[in-house]
Amino acid sequence: MPVSGGNNIVNDPATFQSAAGISFVGFLRQIGSPTLAMPDTGPPYPGAVWLGPTFTFNLGPLPPSGTAVAPASYIAAYGSGGLNTLLRNSGNPRTYQMQFSPAALGGLPVGAKITGLQFRLVTNSVAFPTNTVTWSDYEVTLAQAANSVSGMSANFAANMLSPVLVKSGALSVGANTFTTSASLNPFCSLVVFDTPYVYQGGGLVMLFRHPGSDSANSAFLDSVVTTAPGYGTDFLALSATTFNATSGTATSVTIAQIVFAYSPGETISLDGTNVVIVGMGGPPGANYHLMASTNCALPISQWTPVAASQFDTSGSFRYTNAISANLPAQFFGITLP
Repeated sequence: MPVSGGNNIVNDPATFQSAAGISFVGFLRQIGSPTLAMPDTGPPYPGAVWLGPTFTFNLGPLPPSGTAVAPASYIAAYGSGGLNTLLRNSGNPRTYQMQFSPAALGGLPVGAKITGLQFRLVTNSVAFPTNTVTWSDYEVTLAQAANSVSGMSANFAANMLSPVLVKSGALSVGANTFTTSASLNPFCSLVVFDTPYVYQGGGLVMLFRHPGSDSANSAFLDSVVTTAPGYGTDFLALSATTFNATSGTATSVTIAQIVFAYSPGETISLDGTNVVIVGMGGPPGANYHLMASTNCALPISQWTPVAASQFDTSGSFRYTNAISANLPAQFFGITLP
């Protein structure tokens, strides 16, 4: 980028690619200054793209991640129907809300940072799409459930506590993103969140809004119909045919695979002359380190390891140690390799 003067711009319809784990969020340009400016100023016409130079990168250490299928009983089996609401085509805006009870979330641990959602095609499908499909504005909101599944309101907002907009803006799905299999179609990524959502426990609500894609084609995703066991008690969905709808009517639940990063936490208590630390929400069977420091402001790399072991099959551990009157007060934390 030049320190002064306009940037070189190629006004030509184009598409761009990004590596897994990198999402296009907004436009920034540098014009006549050493800093970026003009946030979210888009291209001059549909189909044009402003993009900086190609670059390479090396992946750093990634936190342990997991998946949970909702409803959980369909992790290895197709649902009873198909629904194309989340992939609707040109001229077909939708607002769609799903709620899952804790029992339907497939062991999603409390404190997990949800980073994306995946879905699979209904049986007897072909790969979708044949060419890149784009929604000009695809919004996803996650929230705690304000009501039980059986007590859900037809009003979308009334079902959500502390909603978080985790995805907003254009969403593109490349050719053959959704694939098929001779056995069970695989879950494929539809959306990677701009902002991770921390699961607080209890029921989980997902709200989707989009204006319809730029394609004439759509596809049906694996779903559970309204007469299936568990519908109305452990899961339920509402749909409307406008982008800004405030209420909807009951419809099939789209089977979702929730992608999350583990974020274990711990509690500390006294048991006689012992200190007891209980960790939870970790990757089952994975290694962990319990770290200690007299200064919580220090980087975790400068804390002292006091224990190392593995989470149990439920993602928990228990550490007990005698209290020494000769030691100063300490802070404790969990790290994952």
